[in-house]
Amino acid sequence: MNKNIYQSFFFNNKSSWKLLPWKKIDTRILLIQQKIFKASKECNKSKIHRIQNYLLNSNEAKLTAINKIVNSISHYYDIQNNENYYFSDKDKYTIFKFILSNTIITDKISYRIRFIIEKIREYLIYLCINPEWKAKNEPLLKKKIYLLSNKKRLINHNKKHLISFYSKTILISTITDKLQSLPYISISIQYWIKNKFFSSYPCLSFLSFLLKTISLVGLEWYNLNLIKVKSNYKSNNASNFCDYYNTSLIQINNIVNYNVIIKQLFLAIKRMIYVKDNLKRNRFKNHLNLSIIIKTAIWQLQTIYLAYISVINKISIEQYLDLINKLLSILIFKIQGLSIYEINNIQIDLHKFFYKKKTSFELSFLLLKINR
Repeated sequence: MNKNIYQSFFFNNKSSWKLLPWKKIDTRILLIQQKIFKASKECNKSKIHRIQNYLLNSNEAKLTAINKIVNSISHYYDIQNNENYYFSDKDKYTIFKFILSNTIITDKISYRIRFIIEKIREYLIYLCINPEWKAKNEPLLKKKIYLLSNKKRLINHNKKHLISFYSKTILISTITDKLQSLPYISISIQYWIKNKFFSSYPCLSFLSFLLKTISLVGLEWYNLNLIKVKSNYKSNNASNFCDYYNTSLIQINNIVNYNVIIKQLFLAIKRMIYVKDNLKRNRFKNHLNLSIIIKTAIWQLQTIYLAYISVINKISIEQYLDLINKLLSILIFKIQGLSIYEINNIQIDLHKFFYKKKTSFELSFLLLKINR
């Protein structure tokens, strides 16, 4: 094993964060992750654990995790609350020193600091186990997405693999049994799941999305990517769809008014664009981060629509994602245009779209429709 890869980078309170050799740091982490990926392909568990343990304790990984999380938190506050949440170089060094010392988090530490530290530790674990499971999931990701199978005998045999997206419940025993990771990693994940620590915000949920993927490993031998589960929900027929593309289980009541789902979706998107003034009126945020808005919009559209559309209209995943890109390109144009319109009371009639074969342009118009 090349020792140069494992040379530690020294960082002190006089260092400028921006002047750190980030390309060199990123390259070292990538090389280490490639070794984890290769060891996973070889099914060499002891080698995986040895390299993961090094990466977990390396200064490069700690610096990368701090940089990722503080930037994500800053983006979150800028988008959600239109606030600037600034971390100075001194703040980052203090966090780095805290993580480097492996100080035990106690109640004496403020909640905000504890949250930041835990998020950084979460991302460190993500850096360690992501390449391992990327290697294990590679055959699954290359499979085509098939529609559905409602064979109850298959479902009953694999219920323990399923995750409830809306309740955000991850089966701890299933995850830990499959991970077979280092004790520190397993204990940390168990603690976070039990205490519902994981965030639903995309920029802060790297590990939780990965855990959802891991929990579904074992279903791929059916050669299916969507599994329909019939069950009863509040005395009404409901359907659960295990969507491999998003690795989430989405429960949709067949008789629920889908306009409610649509309104919830676009309210979430509107919250990224607007901020309330003193008179509770919607006003565009001063600094719109279009990249974050688009990524979050894609995530929202995928998680809510994809399983629903797959069953109702049997439209392919690739076609729908292409449609999403067209819609979002128009959304970007509207936001960046000289005339910025308020997007109020946005509604889409999915029934008309599905059964009257509306074009993507017409759907785009509905997406950005303004009711004054």
